[in-house]
Amino acid sequence: SRNDDDIALSIAMDAAGNAIVAGYLNNSGKQKDASWIEYDAIGNPAYSGNYNGEGDFNESARAMVQDASGNSYIAGYAYTETDNRNIFAAKINPSGNMVDTFLYNGTNDDDDELNAIANDGNGNIYACGYTKTTGEKSNFILIKFNFQPYPLADTVWTRTYNYVNQSDKAYSMTADASGIYITGASDANTSDTLDNFDIVTMKFSSSGALLWTQRYDDALNYRDEPVKMIQGQNNRIYVVGRTANIHDDDRS
Repeated sequence: SRNDDDIALSIAMDAAGNAIVAGYLNNSGKQKDASWIEYDAIGNPAYSGNYNGEGDFNESARAMVQDASGNSYIAGYAYTETDNRNIFAAKINPSGNMVDTFLYNGTNDDDDELNAIANDGNGNIYACGYTKTTGEKSNFILIKFNFQPYPLADTVWTRTYNYVNQSDKAYSMTADASGIYITGASDANTSDTLDNFDIVTMKFSSSGALLWTQRYDDALNYRDEPVKMIQGQNNRIYVVGRTANIHDDDRS
């Protein structure tokens, strides 16, 4: 690092008690790189790696998940001069080597980012975030990946969600054998100068079919946004975040 901010944004544990951390490092001579580090059960670094994309611009790994074989999958963004932030995902093998990458640029050549990634327990990897679409601002995006030996990463399918052509961004997710759950903030106000964000939670099948959608808008019609989704017993899904009132933001 160059004595600048180095930030961990996600952590996972494997069956042996090792901790894998993902985020970004500010490396000398570059801007920030997406980075990952594994620590063994007593805190010794086992491996580290980073991804420096086009032109030494900014890259970040915002989320990470593992599979049963010890591979790690990271999701975030990589910056390019012509497209701004592009969706970025990568597969890291148990030795810490990046063996597959995926990049996606939306139709508006503007910021596209992943915020969460999940494994359904059957070896399927999904990620969600948002993509900027021409004429529609940002839309939810959900991706089911097909990770293959480098550099053949591709999508099995993608799904997007647009409410009223304003800002729709997915922030958190979970997955199991019954399907994929995502949650995010969706602007219900058609004005370009005013907003009314609602919490939107959706469930998809493993084949990409939309199973249900729920919108939450508090009585004051102010800004409501999720922060985190978790899955409890009996397939119950819990979403936490905030609702806004006239005087302050309330956590929910």
